[in-house]
Amino acid sequence: MSLIALGAPAAAHQALRTISQDDEAGISSDQSERIVTFSVPLVTESRAFGDVLIETTVTGRQVRIRSSDLTRELSEILNQEGRTALDQAVAGREFVTPGDLEDAGFTMTFDPGQLQLVVEAIEPRFRVTRQLLEREEFSARNTLPVISPARFSSYLNLIGNLDYDTRNGSDAPDVFFSGATRVGRVVAEYEGAFTDQFSQAYRFYRRNARLVYDDPASYRRYSAGDLRLEALSIMAAPTLGGISVQKRRRIFDPSFTAARLSGRQIFLDNRSTVEVRVNGDVYETLQLDAGQYDLANLPMQQGSNDIELVITDSFGQQQIIPFDLFYETLDLAPGEEEYSIGAGFISENFGFEPQYGSEIGASGFYRKALSENLVVGGAAQASQDLQLIGASVIAVPQFVPGVVEAEAATSRADDAFGAALRLGYRFTVGRQIYGPDQVALTFDYKSADFRSLTEPAVAGFDVLSATVSYSRSFGWETIATAGASYFRSGGGFPASYAAFVDVTHRLSDTLRGSLGVEYGGGANSQRGIGIRAGITATLGKRTRASADYRSRLNSLRANISRGAENHVGSFGYDFGVTRSRDDTQSTLQLEYEANRFNARADFATGGGGLAGVFDEQRARLQVATSYAFADGVFGMGRPVNNAFVLAKPNSAIRGQEIVTGRSIREGYYYARSGPFGAALQGDLAAYSRQNVDFDGADPEKPFDVGDGTVLVDPPYKGGYSVIAGDENYLTVLGTLNDANGPVSAVAGEVVDEETGERVEDVTFFTNSAGRFGLFGVAPNKRYIVRLNGSGRTFTIVTPDSEETILRLAPITIPAE
Repeated sequence: MSLIALGAPAAAHQALRTISQDDEAGISSDQSERIVTFSVPLVTESRAFGDVLIETTVTGRQVRIRSSDLTRELSEILNQEGRTALDQAVAGREFVTPGDLEDAGFTMTFDPGQLQLVVEAIEPRFRVTRQLLEREEFSARNTLPVISPARFSSYLNLIGNLDYDTRNGSDAPDVFFSGATRVGRVVAEYEGAFTDQFSQAYRFYRRNARLVYDDPASYRRYSAGDLRLEALSIMAAPTLGGISVQKRRRIFDPSFTAARLSGRQIFLDNRSTVEVRVNGDVYETLQLDAGQYDLANLPMQQGSNDIELVITDSFGQQQIIPFDLFYETLDLAPGEEEYSIGAGFISENFGFEPQYGSEIGASGFYRKALSENLVVGGAAQASQDLQLIGASVIAVPQFVPGVVEAEAATSRADDAFGAALRLGYRFTVGRQIYGPDQVALTFDYKSADFRSLTEPAVAGFDVLSATVSYSRSFGWETIATAGASYFRSGGGFPASYAAFVDVTHRLSDTLRGSLGVEYGGGANSQRGIGIRAGITATLGKRTRASADYRSRLNSLRANISRGAENHVGSFGYDFGVTRSRDDTQSTLQLEYEANRFNARADFATGGGGLAGVFDEQRARLQVATSYAFADGVFGMGRPVNNAFVLAKPNSAIRGQEIVTGRSIREGYYYARSGPFGAALQGDLAAYSRQNVDFDGADPEKPFDVGDGTVLVDPPYKGGYSVIAGDENYLTVLGTLNDANGPVSAVAGEVVDEETGERVEDVTFFTNSAGRFGLFGVAPNKRYIVRLNGSGRTFTIVTPDSEETILRLAPITIPAE
């Protein structure tokens, strides 16, 4: 087939001319050869650019690209060095060949089948630095429509525990459960357990039950039931049985960033899959080309910001890059506010199961960003016997470097006043990519008479603690850290204190060592000075070994661990031994991720001295599973974290199963459908747009699953059902003859015999040998094929079979 015939209907611009060997950058060694000119799209694996004009021979083996078009389309993804390199490769010529570009660091090929110019690779140093989660760049999948969640969905996580120790023997098995049911926009949550952990009797305990209604447009959440209300950290969050309303943008927009991190970048030298984990949750899975990427727009949350990038490159090698980042907690945009307020019956205990009395209490919390450098807030708690008020401020002073945080509260109960104070200061300087210098100071104080709704009884003594720390990086390999702490709890207990200096050095790509000195004393240790040393080795992509020694405490710890991944069949373990003056302990944890459950086994032994390490033994076996339902689809799988997807094949597709995952690789997937129902993908985050991939489980029996990806934006505790493929999965191949031989080059229509209606999506035509193919018909049906012009007909009967391809014997029809 010639390129002219192939390209005529698709090209935006086409012309024929003759090119001679004397033309600049000629594309043929022949003195005169017909060529064709096309305007074709310029594409990469992850995006499409505009059209560029190309000239190619009719064989498609030689190509020239118009320089001005190429420069225009690539300019937005090239830095200054890249644009200069492209200009030098063009060298003022009107057209340039792929060979000229490849020598300069740009690899391109023309795909005559798809009529497009494909950018295979660009030298990584030529690319501009891009935002890691830049929406318009990272994935063409986000052009898919967002599917709607199920009107009715529900899940129930069941976790069974079996405990044993040498003193008490085996305990009765515990069964803990958690789940949620969503109807429309209302969610009912519930948690509980059947156990004897909390009393002598084995019985049912209710931990939590509440109704939740979210209004994403106003960033408000309304709740009723067992409530843990937000408060200042110094006041503790109270537990009430009542109602509440909360306004907070980050519940509904976890990717919103009011402030930005700076100076944090990664560099990829080949195409890689990058999984972003923020505070232990998978936030996004990205397919990235080689180049430099900025981490500035990662989503932050209050509290810990443990960020990990799990990078799998084109070699199949995996690398985990942790970023322990300090994030200034000015997480509100200027003028923005957040609050929570609730009232109800006060829980008289602070345990697993709340016990409500007759006393009614209320709690409120409010914060507002007055500017980009100042956030102020306040909180209050009140009951008949207790009143508590507090205030907070987070500031970035212009006259003092760093971030200052302060919280203060005072309480009144039984005519006694109490006070609490929390201060913090952090200063970060020199934002090098290998780590900035950091200084941090904290101070906490709580008086003997301070009380809150969570702590109705006074402690009877003051509590004071203070810490200071400083860290400095010396290049990529070395970091030094120094710190000191002091803690005094009163009540006749001695104060404890410690100071240390550590230096950590990377000895090789797989080995890191640390050495330091410490001084301390107090309630749990003898006063003195000693050395501390440690070493950590990476043994493969998921296995680590470490050892640590502290002479002042006379303690030695050794550990080896292998982390379990999130796919079915993954296995992990952690084994450690700790030796101190008086005893020796060993621990072993095993984890396994199955399709319908995950399992964990914990073993611990201990005793006096090395010889008594097995004197006392404890063991726990934990197995967790989940049952989920969404709009008529049921499935069983590993526990659901928040939102979920249930995926199964169309009921007409027999003998086939579906696998799902965030990024399906051969043999690696999150869930699989089967005898226990649909595949359950239970790791979705609420109010965060994300994709779920699905495919046929058996590569030997392929079938059309459609797009293979769904785009979801889950509501809180929401569920989705996905039916992969449809009943029209069969391909019919055959040959049509009559008395004169093959019936060639004819077309016709296909009619469903049962309904008498034309099958719109199926066309019939034969080639010069009389061969034909019908694509997308259903099994166990009768189809009538009517040829155009002659009106001749014949019938095709599809069997009730699991096969996806039906090869017919030659069909003979009467001659015209």
